This record gives sequence, C-alpha cells and structure tokens, in this order.
Amino acid sequence: MFESIFGKGGRARYDDQVDIDTELSNKETFFLVGRAVGLLKPVKELFFAKFLLSTGMWVPGLLLPWIGKIIVDHVVGGKALDDVELRYPPFMDPILASLQGLGPMQIMMVLSILYVGLLFFIGTRAGGTGAYLYEGSDAATQAENQISGGGSEAGGLWGLLEYWVNVRLTQRMVNLLRTDLFQGLTRLSLTTVQDQRIGDSMYRVLYDAPMVPEVVYQLTLRPLAILIAALIQIYLIEYTYGDISPELVWVAWSAFPIAIAITFPFSGLIRRTNQTKRAAGSSTTSSMEESLDSITAVQSLGGMDREKERFAERSEESFLRERYAIVVWAIVVALGGIFLSSLLIYWGRGVAHDVIGGLLTPGDFFALIGILVAIFYAAGELGDTWIFVQEPAAALRRV
Repeated sequence: MFESIFGKGGRARYDDQVDIDTELSNKETFFLVGRAVGLLKPVKELFFAKFLLSTGMWVPGLLLPWIGKIIVDHVVGGKALDDVELRYPPFMDPILASLQGLGPMQIMMVLSILYVGLLFFIGTRAGGTGAYLYEGSDAATQAENQISGGGSEAGGLWGLLEYWVNVRLTQRMVNLLRTDLFQGLTRLSLTTVQDQRIGDSMYRVLYDAPMVPEVVYQLTLRPLAILIAALIQIYLIEYTYGDISPELVWVAWSAFPIAIAITFPFSGLIRRTNQTKRAAGSSTTSSMEESLDSITAVQSLGGMDREKERFAERSEESFLRERYAIVVWAIVVALGGIFLSSLLIYWGRGVAHDVIGGLLTPGDFFALIGILVAIFYAAGELGDTWIFVQEPAAALRRV
C-alpha cells in the first residue's frame, strides 16, 4: 500500500528507460541546491536588489508593536510618556522625543499621520503584492506562473518595486537554465533521445526548469530576510523584558528548533511523492507526443479509441499522484501548525498572567503579542524552508 502510493525509494519509472536512479538523499539534495544557487552569478545585481527590498520591508514592521503600546498606554490609558517602567527600544527614541509634551489626542494624531505614511509606502503587509494566472494542481499549468513568478510581502510602492525586481530575476534565471538545458539535449545521441522519450525531454525543459528559481529563493532570500527580522525581534524582547520575564526569551528561542524538528523528518517522504508525481506527468506527456507523432498510422489502423484510453489512464494516474502529494503537504502543515499554536498559546497565557499580576501594562501585552506573532511566523517559515525545497528537488534532479 505504501509503495503503491508513494513509490518505493521514489523509483516510479513509468516510461523511463534512462532516468531510473531517482532516489535522492538529503546530501544529494544539498548538492543539487548548491548547483541551483550557482545560477545567481549572472543575475547577482537583481538578486542583491531583491535581498535589500525583502529585508528592508521588515524594518517598518518593527515599529508597529511599539506604536500599539504607545496608543494603549499613553492614549487610551492616559499615562504620561515619562511614566514608563520598562524602556523602549533605541529606535523608538526619535518618535518618543517628538511626542513629548503632547496630549493623548495630539499623540494619536501624530501616530495616525505616521501610519498613513507607512501605509502608502509599504501597505498593510496583509496580502502582499503579486499577480498570477489561474492554475491547476498539475505541474504543467503551474509552470506558466513560475516562469514569471514573483511577489512581495509588502504593499504600496515598496511592494510594487520588489515585485518588479522579483519578476525580472525569475525570468532571467529560467531563460538561462532553459537555454543551457535545451542545448544539452540537442547534443545527446539520437538513440539516447529515443530511449528517454521526446515527451520527457519536453517536460524537463517546459515544466521542470521553472521550479529552480523558487528553490533558490527558499534557501537564500526568504530565510535570510526572515532570520534577520526574527533575531532583531528576540533581541527587542530581551532588551525590554529580559529582566522581568526571562522565560519569554527562552520560549521565543525554542520556537526555531521545535519547528525544524517537526518538519525535517518528512523531507524524504515529500521528495518521493513529488518524484513519483513528476514521473507520472512525464509519462502522460510522452503518451501524448507518441500519439501525435503517429496520428496518421493510428487513425488508419483504427487505433484511435485505444490511444484515447491509454492517454486517459496515464492522465488519471498523473492527477492521482498530484493528490497524494497534496495530502502529504497537508499532514506536514497541520502538524507544524498544531505544535507552534500550542507554544503560542502557552506564551500568550504567560504574558496575560504578568499583565494581570501588574508586572506588565496592557500596552506591553499588545507589543508582546505583535512580536510573538512575528517570531512564530518566522520560526514556521524557517522550519518549512528545507521541506519546501523537497517538492522542487525532483525537478532539480531532472534538469
């Protein structure tokens, strides 16, 4: 049962005559990813611009929890800005200095103007910025979006600029890889091409190659930007609340190893299911290519119904493998969400207890919850990084 669903060792051969050693270990996956990262060399300027935009987007987000604390404690609560038990982070000093001597409504007016300015430049950061065509669950339709894939977690002008840079970066990487891959295929002997099936070669160039930029982003841009932001958030907790509630710092640090420990064991399973999925898709493409190549003979011999049935069976198998891959992803995401949510509830309960006990103010609760969500989001993303790579790892091996 397990082998029929996931493919033993990932060796779902289907029509493959040459591509039969499909098993990938973590070590081999690291090697493939290293080769993929090497594609950044011709586009290093665009990559650096994308990195700066991705990292810089998190800087305004550092202000929001502390602005919320000011609103709760000094606008709603009516406390004076000088009446502060815990120190604000150093980057809040210019804002606090500009608010000195103002009444609650004046403070709210200044903060509202600041927020509107941030909204114009970086948006709400809720939906991000991106544009995609409608797609299905199969690799063929997804490839059309991946060729010009890009996006930003920011909105406003910042999000538009980052999205434009990301699309240019993706297109150049895919075009370079497709060109090299196609040139390599043209140098193969005719017997090798015939054994491997022309449809499989088409599948590699058209549908496997566009997966590579996403791997590069998942292991370079995204984790670096998120890790930098998360480390800053943890430092802020330790800077402001480390003396009063040190357990908050330890819980924040523990989120990262817990997230990695939950997701890493599933890497091999996800690789196998996605290799099987792509082998089935390649088989379907080969079946279609063979039928079209010999369409005259098939029609003259009355074999059209048989060819339709053969293509339908392979297409059904391809979509079945897609569904298996989705189920595995759902299990991994659900497990990670359960564990991180439990840790989040535990930490929130501790913060609420300190607020009720008088150690923290209601504004501290607002600030800590905002920081807490950012840290656990970062932990989840870093934990998923290696897992996300497993899906396109099968495509990397094929190109």
